[in-house]
Amino acid sequence: MADIDFAKLKVLVVDDDQFYRGILKRLLFQAGVRMIAEAENGEAAITSITRLKPDAVLCDIEMEPVDGIEVLRRVRSVDIRQIATTPIVMVTSHATSDLVKQAIQYQASGYLVKPVSLTDIQKRLTVAIQTRPDA
Repeated sequence: MADIDFAKLKVLVVDDDQFYRGILKRLLFQAGVRMIAEAENGEAAITSITRLKPDAVLCDIEMEPVDGIEVLRRVRSVDIRQIATTPIVMVTSHATSDLVKQAIQYQASGYLVKPVSLTDIQKRLTVAIQTRPDA
């Protein structure tokens, strides 16, 4: 597996907590990512994924009214393969919850447990992008 050039990635950060979106964005920037978009809720995330076609998404699971599981379910059901196979790494505070099991069921590309570290993000994004089915 080849190394990922993080500077060439376009990553979407989805979290209803503005403070935590900022943390994720700073960590991505430290990892070398220069194209970072953000969405403040699940509905905005679905629109952004369709419009931006990011290389990867970091998505909080627990959001209202559209949660991360619903974002994942909707994206995976899109008829356009490039969108449906978008690597989506779920971010959660609950490592053993039913939400994580649901995320796996809907083909999450991985998950991160808060608080997230730079190393965690680099590893998860690398695996998610390298294991993405060919678009």
